Parts: sequence; structure tokens; C-alpha cells
Amino acid sequence: MVQYSSVWFVVGMTIDRYIAVCHPSSALTMCTVFMAKVAVGIILIGLVVTSVHAMWVYDINHKTGICDMFTPENNLQIVHLKIWNILSAAAYVYLPLIILLILNTLLTCGLCFQHSSSSTSTQDNGSTEYTNAVVAISMLYFALVLPITLYNIVMISSGIRMTADMYNTLVIFDHMQSINLVNVFFVCVLFSRSFRQEIHCIYRLIREKRRQTVEMNRLSNKALITNETTTTTTNANEEDTLI
Repeated sequence: MVQYSSVWFVVGMTIDRYIAVCHPSSALTMCTVFMAKVAVGIILIGLVVTSVHAMWVYDINHKTGICDMFTPENNLQIVHLKIWNILSAAAYVYLPLIILLILNTLLTCGLCFQHSSSSTSTQDNGSTEYTNAVVAISMLYFALVLPITLYNIVMISSGIRMTADMYNTLVIFDHMQSINLVNVFFVCVLFSRSFRQEIHCIYRLIREKRRQTVEMNRLSNKALITNETTTTTTNANEEDTLI
């Protein structure tokens, strides 16, 4: 469930930016921290409801000891398995990709209209920067997930046997999908100036803290050497006095 929640979080961010760009009058009430928390709750609850069927669709294979999809024994179980597979595919892949395609198109048109407008303020520029980053994340996610989605649709609908070349293609598409786990950071670095400034501030804090640590260690070592020198001198004086 966790690996499929990322696409819905991207959808949530895109919806937030769509409201801010295309319906600015509703942005003050809809684009808030509280509504973001509500959206996260709805996403998690929806994914739990969609994923709960795995409790009776998957079972432990007593021969191999691996959790695998159970083998249907009658027509009712076959229909049940097909229905839940279709619902899962729609909730995890097809529906969010369709929503992203529509929202990205509307957002791109809205941004083009916004840039063509002559009246822009500093606040609008900051909001536009955030919107550009979200659109870039959304489009890149869509572009990297679409190939393996189309590949799976073709393979399932045609029912052909997988060859070595097809397996290599599947591996490439799977790696493209895995890039989505790390692309958010690089997209934010490229498209968000405030994100770059935040990284620079964090780097400066780490560097300053390291410099303070080195300085404290140097002073501590210096004090230790001074104490050792003082102790040695005192001991030497005591020995001279005894003599």
C-alpha cells in the first residue's frame, strides 16, 4: 500500500495547484494545511480499503513458504479475483494517471495564461514557482510510469508469452518507475529557488556546527596540554624542593 500511495500524494499536490491557479477565489479556503491533512487521511483510508482484499486474495504456499496469490477453485472465486484485480489496478495506476493527465493539461494552460497576464505580484511569482515544481514532478511521474503501465496492459490483453527481449524491456521500464522514488528531490532543486536556498542554509548550519566542534576540540586539547605542562612543572618544582 505504501508504494502506491506516492502517486496519490502527487495527485493531491496537483489538485492543490490546480485550485490555486485556475480557481484562485477558492484557494484561501481549499489550499490550507488543514485541507492537506484531510486529503492525506482520505488517501490513506482509501488505499487501506482498496488493499484490504489482499487478506483473502493472498495466502501462504505451504510447499515454498512464500506468500502468493491463491489459486481459484471455482467460477465464483475466479470472478472475485478478477474484480479485485481490476479495482486494484484502477486505484493504483489507471485512475491516478488519468487524473494527472487531465490536471497537467489544465495546469499548463492556466500557467500559460498566467504568464501572459501583465499584472503579476511577488506573491504570484512565489506561488508560480511552487506550481512549476509541482507540475514538473507530476509530469515526470506520469512520463516514467506510463511505459510500464502500457506494457502491462498489452501483455495482459494479448496473452502472449514473454521472450528474453520483452523481459529486458520490462526491466528497463521497471527501473524507470523506480526513479520516481528519488526524482522529487532533483526536480525541487531544479525548479524551486526557495528549496535551493533551504538546502544552502542547511549546508551552512552543518558547516558552522562542524567548525564549532573542531574549535571546541582544539580548545579542549590545548587546555589538556596546558594542564599537563603545569602538572609537570609542579612536580619538577616539588622534586627540586625535596633535593
